Amino acid sequence: MSNDPADYSEQEQQLVARGVLTPPLRERKPSDALPGPVGNIPDGVMKQVWREEREDRCIVSVPPTRGLESKGRNKT
Repeated sequence: MSNDPADYSEQEQQLVARGVLTPPLRERKPSDALPGPVGNIPDGVMKQVWREEREDRCIVSVPPTRGLESKGRNKT
């Protein structure tokens, strides 16, 4: 990708406008090597990570309601 907005797809332009995607500071040269993977992660470990991620997203927290009366709110 280059830094010219016309080179981005419409979806990429929308993501940049929303701040989800950040354009690169400089264009990557074809000779630039991408970093390799850090190491092998066992399948069992990845399954546990994904399970915990899903569990975290399913938990809905409810804000406490105690003490509202003491902050000047009247009961009705």
